[in-house]
Amino acid sequence: MRRVILDTNIYGRIVIDTDIDELVEIIKSKVVVYGSDVIRKEIRRAPRWTRKYPRNLKMDLLRLYDSLANHTIQVTPEILKLADMYFLTYSNLGGRLKKESILSDLIIVACASEKGLDIIVSEDSHTMLDANFQKVYRIVNGIVGKKNPGFLNYAEFKTALRRSL
Repeated sequence: MRRVILDTNIYGRIVIDTDIDELVEIIKSKVVVYGSDVIRKEIRRAPRWTRKYPRNLKMDLLRLYDSLANHTIQVTPEILKLADMYFLTYSNLGGRLKKESILSDLIIVACASEKGLDIIVSEDSHTMLDANFQKVYRIVNGIVGKKNPGFLNYAEFKTALRRSL
C-alpha cells in the first residue's frame, strides 16, 4: 500500500465531495494515510460554519481526519531543521514569500520526506505544487539523502485511487 499525507486543504475537499462515502472507503482500502500535528492544528483553526457548508465544518473535518489518518507524525527537531533547509534554499534561489506564511507547508513536506512517504496530496499551488518549490525539495532532499515524495492534486489523487494507484 502506498503511504500518503493529505494536506489540510484536501480534507476540506473530501468533506464537500458528493462521493465522500465511496471516496473514504477507497482511501481506507488502498492507501495508508499519515497525519501530522501541524495538519490537525490547522484543521482545529477552521471555522465552524460557512455559508457554503450547512453543517459544523470543523467537527466534520476533525472526524474525517481522525477516520483517515492511521499514523501521526510528530514534528521533531530534525523535521524542523529540514523545513528550515527548504526555506533557506528557497530564499537563496530568489524566493520572496515570508517564512511565517509557508512554514506549515514546508513542515508537512519535511514530515513526508523524513518518513519516506510516497505521495503528498495538496491543492496548494503556491508552495507544494509549485515548480520552484519542487526544485527546492529535490535539491535539499538530494543533499540530505531523503526520498522525494510525489505530489498530486485532488483530482489526480481521485483518479489514481480509482486506478488503484
